[in-house]
Formats: sequence, C-alpha cells, structure tokens
Amino acid sequence: MPRVNLDRLRELHAQGLSDPKIAAELGCCKTSVCNWRRRLKLGGQSRARKRRFSDDDLRALHAQGLTDPAIAERLGVKRNSVHLRRMMLGLSGNAIGKPESEFDQDALRAHHAAGLTDPDIAALMDVTASKVAYRRLKLGLPGNVKRGSKRMSDETLRALHAQGLNDREIAGRVGLAVATVNERRREMGLPVQMGRPLSIDMDQVAQLRREGLSYSEIGRRLGRGKNVVRRACVRLGLTQAPEPKPRPAPAPPPVNATVAPAKAAPTAANVPDRPSARSLDARPVGLQAMIEMARRESAAMKRAGRI
Repeated sequence: MPRVNLDRLRELHAQGLSDPKIAAELGCCKTSVCNWRRRLKLGGQSRARKRRFSDDDLRALHAQGLTDPAIAERLGVKRNSVHLRRMMLGLSGNAIGKPESEFDQDALRAHHAAGLTDPDIAALMDVTASKVAYRRLKLGLPGNVKRGSKRMSDETLRALHAQGLNDREIAGRVGLAVATVNERRREMGLPVQMGRPLSIDMDQVAQLRREGLSYSEIGRRLGRGKNVVRRACVRLGLTQAPEPKPRPAPAPPPVNATVAPAKAAPTAANVPDRPSARSLDARPVGLQAMIEMARRESAAMKRAGRI
C-alpha cells in the first residue's frame, strides 16, 4: 500500500490545489505527490498569474507611438514584460523609424572648411561630437586634426634629451603629450632614450671614449661602474671598440754593455755517464731485494753451522 492517500490526493487535486499544497495537506514531499499524480494521469495545476496591465492598455499606449521603455514606465512594469506582451499581440516596435532631428549640413560644411574639429563644431552647433562625426562621414568629409601648440623650443628639447631623459620624462617636464614629444624628437633626428637618466657626465664620457679608453678605464676615472659607462656610450652612439694604443718599441741595449756568454750546447764529452739498462736490471728493487737479502743471511748461517 502506498504511503500517500490516493483518494485524498484526487480530492485535493479536484479542488485545484498545486503539488506543494497537496504535499503539505498529506504530510509528504511534493516529489511523491507529483509521481503519484502522474501515475493517476492527473494534470498539473498551474497557478494563475495576475496581469498587472491589460492588453487594451498596451494597445492604447502603443497606438500613441510610445516605445517599450516609455510604456513600461507608464504602466510601472519591466520593459521585458511589455516587449513579450507586444510580441504576443503581434504589434511592431515604435523605436524603429524614429524621426531625426533637423541638422544644418551647410553650417557643418562651412565649419569644416574653416579647419574646425568635431568637438569645436559640436560646441558651435549645440550638438554632440559623435553626431557631428556621423554627419561628417555621411557627407564624405575627412576629419580635421588639431595639432598641439609647440610650447617647447628645439633648444629645450635638445637640452633635456642630452640629460638622458626619455620621451615620457620630457613630456612631464614641459607639460605636453608623450606622442607630441616623440614626434618632435623624430623630426629633429634625435635617438630614442631608453631607461632612466644616468648619473654621469655624458660630455666626459664622450671625450674619454674618443680618446680610446675602454668602459672599465672610463669608469675608474669617473668613479662609476662599467655598466653605467656602457649604457652612456650606447646613448651617445659610441659603442665601437676604441683603437688599440700603439705600444712603444723596445729600447736598444747600450753600446758598452757586456753581453752574457751563450750557453754551450751539450756535447758527448760534457754529458755525464749514465748507468746502462743492464746495470739497472742488476740492482735489486723492492721484493727482489728482500729475497736476495734473505738468501745471503741463510747462506751465512749455514757457514757458521747454525743451520
């Protein structure tokens, strides 16, 4: 027998109760109620959802030309609810085909011919810069780029560049954009500065490097490390190895100096006599010497009559 009272389940289902409410009445879980309801071929009870606005209200507001957000604001509901109900009713959206505001194209052409940029034109025509750009592109007009004012002289740029400052540091000093400093530097033909400024006299480094000194020698003279000198030479473009210094020729010996006699080559008379291989083999060495000594002692003991 099932634990669920099937007769009571049919009665509660006929009253229109849902599975959770039936499970609460019978004191069981809603999964058991759902399974037994399906076995008994009883349909599910759907809760009636209250509509916060009617179809007639939606049709009336849609006929006024209002969009979905405007209708949702009027009815106090979500925009998605209005959109779904409108799609169910077969009504088209009012957002498409919105009338465009008037725009003076002749004024746009005149301002563009004067060299004004999109933000400047937008400020004069009391519209947004994006709208000006959109209209300008539709008319086939190129954009006017406003070049930054050259508040930095060439001498100032050369002086800051000689100190080892890079484009970002120079831009922070003079108050310009990094791209502006980069463009000015490339126009003047100055090399790019890499890394932070070096705490070394670049003029002395250039002078000593041209004299032919190496990185280590320059560092010892200026009291800096070899790597600092090398980075300074890279920035100055003096990375080629210096030419080797010519070594002084050896001084000739004095005329009255006595020359040491040369050593005579060894001759057969001067070479001392060496033992032959036979005499070397005759000499007892190691274990053979001990055996020879034991033989001599045993022979002596025999002669003395001790053995």
